[in-house]
Amino acid sequence: MCNMRRVPTPMTDETIERLCRCMEGNTPRPTTASTALYLSHRHNPAFGWFYASELVRRGLEYSRSIEGDDHWLWEAYLHCLGSNHIQEVSFAQDICERNGGEMEQAVLKGLLLGRDATVESVAEMMRYPVRVVGAYERLFFNVLDRKDDEIYIANIVYPHGRIVEFFDEHPRNTVLTDLIVRAGFNNGPEDVLYLAGLRSDMLANLQKGDVSAKLEGLTIANGYVLARNGWQNQKRDSTGLSRAQALLASSKQNHIPQMNSPFTVNIGESLLGELTKVKRQEAKDRLLNSVTETAGGFP
Repeated sequence: MCNMRRVPTPMTDETIERLCRCMEGNTPRPTTASTALYLSHRHNPAFGWFYASELVRRGLEYSRSIEGDDHWLWEAYLHCLGSNHIQEVSFAQDICERNGGEMEQAVLKGLLLGRDATVESVAEMMRYPVRVVGAYERLFFNVLDRKDDEIYIANIVYPHGRIVEFFDEHPRNTVLTDLIVRAGFNNGPEDVLYLAGLRSDMLANLQKGDVSAKLEGLTIANGYVLARNGWQNQKRDSTGLSRAQALLASSKQNHIPQMNSPFTVNIGESLLGELTKVKRQEAKDRLLNSVTETAGGFP
């Protein structure tokens, strides 16, 4: 029998390691088999469902000593044994497997990835029963207990890194549901609901602030990040840098203050510094080439 008494309630990396030992002989210390299983599934957001279904597949028993939210693992185990009366688990599984439900699942994921997300807040926005969201999060998209595990979260949101957003046609080449998930991670629930076509106060709330200044700040900041990471001399995939240059040039030509924020001003000055260094080196190279060619022409 798999003893769950010492397994902590949060579905963290430590919990997953212990549950893998539980499946591989319930040993007090990691074994080769349990370590291999753990390494294969430590970044699996649906580990809860995998664990319950794998116990059934292997014919292992599940301890009834469940505390806290671990009852979802127990109910998923019963569901996999054929107890279809557990409606919340059935509903959560249906969200994952229903044809045409990709957008609904993307919205749910995006909301759960919000910085201040809770099961209750997401349930209210989705108009779902709280227990359905609880079952879905624990079994199929475990993120609330692992918000501080940055590698784990990044593997879900940006499996190839945030650098993919620097390239031209990024939105066109990315699955739309992935963009909604990233909106939740980066900006919160209002962006998720708005992009998904649901009711959202995002535009009304943005209009209350200085949107122009915020856009200028983001444009300059994005250009600066590109400039200092190797995009200065690129003809392709440098739209962000070009727009930052144009904004700086226009501001200086019209004597428009960049921003009241010293952070943004510093970014603009840094971007100009980076661009100046690049152009100065290009001028030196052209002069050196010209001198070399001229010297080569003398007998």
